[in-house]
Amino acid sequence: MISMAAFLLLGAGMPARAQDTEYKATPVTISRDRVRNNGKLYYSHVVLEKQTLFSIAKAYGVSIQDIYDSNPTLKLETEGLKTYQILLIPVVENLPAATGSGTPTAVTERTEAVPSAQSGSYITHTVKWYEDLGSIAKKYNVSKEAIMRANGMTSPTVTRRQKLRIPTGTTETAEEEMPVVTIAEQEPEETEEERPKGILETLGEAITEKAEEFLYTGKKDVSAALIMPFNAQKSPSENNLEFYSGVLLAAYDLKSEGINVDLSVYDAVGGNIPVTSDKFGDFDLVIGPVSTTDLTSALRLSPSGTPIISPLEPKAIDLARVYGNLIQAPSSAESQSEDLVKWLAQDYRNGDKIILLTEKNATLTSAASTLISSMQSSGLPYTTLNYGVLEGRNISSSIEREASNGGATRLVVASESEAFVSDVVRNANILSLRNNRSIDIVLYGLSKVRSFDTIELEYLHNTKLHVAISYYIDYDSPAVQKFLLAYRALFNAEPGPFAFQGYDTAYNFIKMCSKYGKRWPDKLDDEQMRGLQSNFMFERRGGHINKAVRRVVYGPDFSITLVN
Repeated sequence: MISMAAFLLLGAGMPARAQDTEYKATPVTISRDRVRNNGKLYYSHVVLEKQTLFSIAKAYGVSIQDIYDSNPTLKLETEGLKTYQILLIPVVENLPAATGSGTPTAVTERTEAVPSAQSGSYITHTVKWYEDLGSIAKKYNVSKEAIMRANGMTSPTVTRRQKLRIPTGTTETAEEEMPVVTIAEQEPEETEEERPKGILETLGEAITEKAEEFLYTGKKDVSAALIMPFNAQKSPSENNLEFYSGVLLAAYDLKSEGINVDLSVYDAVGGNIPVTSDKFGDFDLVIGPVSTTDLTSALRLSPSGTPIISPLEPKAIDLARVYGNLIQAPSSAESQSEDLVKWLAQDYRNGDKIILLTEKNATLTSAASTLISSMQSSGLPYTTLNYGVLEGRNISSSIEREASNGGATRLVVASESEAFVSDVVRNANILSLRNNRSIDIVLYGLSKVRSFDTIELEYLHNTKLHVAISYYIDYDSPAVQKFLLAYRALFNAEPGPFAFQGYDTAYNFIKMCSKYGKRWPDKLDDEQMRGLQSNFMFERRGGHINKAVRRVVYGPDFSITLVN
């Protein structure tokens, strides 16, 4: 097996003058939606990114335990918050106002039923191809959050022909207050299927559905190009040849699914792009080249807008902000940092203590800087300990003084310096073993921590390391085991990480093209794809940028577990 894991995993006494800084939770806007459930009145709050139980409870003037008790089916104590989750917050008198500007927010009560065993006031809507949750909510004059709650949705994404339950009697305007009504006061309405349609509505639906079929008609034959610096005539690049092998296996598997792949392969040795501008227009998609320089050359040669996929270089993310036809497959170190803080917010429980550890007078990498700024805007309560490596001999006692009494002590390491990170892990390991493990240490680190030779692997397990990374292979996965057997049979070799990445890239994007046709990139933001070692979830930033990461936990039993 070709060992290139390090490349693929790149993005990714008291110390003198230790800085202890408490950050208060960011204000949360109080919901305008009030609902009644089992005779009790609640606010209906939609959890947004970077919101925490702590900041939500503070804004509404309730305890975290009150939120736990009001939402027993969500299992918040064990599973934490999820973005777009709907929380029921008990209504209390003298509620403090909390908005982004500090200005009191008027609260409007809504006629909205909470889905329950007793609630049946719904109509059924079948999602059309051109609709999203916002347009559906506007059509029925209800909130998106009400529809998500009624259907148990954790994401606002909907799919064509999906059946949605639409709660009835939920009209509102921004200016007027509506009285709270109970479920019994609502009258059921006719379903979408029962409601007669006007001729213009029927004609409009027919036209738009035909437009969908025309614009996004799938195809069985996909023309793809692979452009990489193989250097085939001299000393072939084993890593790029391994990537190519993964692409070939993906084409083989797609063939068994009825998708024919016409693959053209080009050797971009020495920065030469052996494809003409006209030829680029013949391809449905192009995978590669690899380097930022070669990608720039390819993008300039592709005036036709042919989708070009950046397969390996995280730094090519900057090109995606300039070229609309670039698809950046590897997630960036910044995305990993942002997700690590989201994960921390989901893990946080009442009684926990969060300590951010930063290196004194150090130059921050982009990943470390993003981690610190994400912490500052997270709304999480935390303390910062800033110290130098030479002061590390006594830092364990400083952490111990700040540690939680009864909850978890969550240590966040905002550094990619091997010397500093090694010192933090060493001290965290000491605390995790002290006094019969009386302090529950949970360590959150950037992806580079896994590649530092100066850190004992046992320390990462003792401190229950949590790390968000671009690439991770779960060898217990049936899909991975199937890939291993097929790769060995076809190539008589063991696949390395480049082979997995070649497979993930070719399989997922060629399949997208087959599903939606020539305009397949238009659908990227609506799709979430899962590969053998990578996840794909795109955001439009000129081109498309992958924001998906994989979350990995090191267990005290020496297990390493993929948790998403």
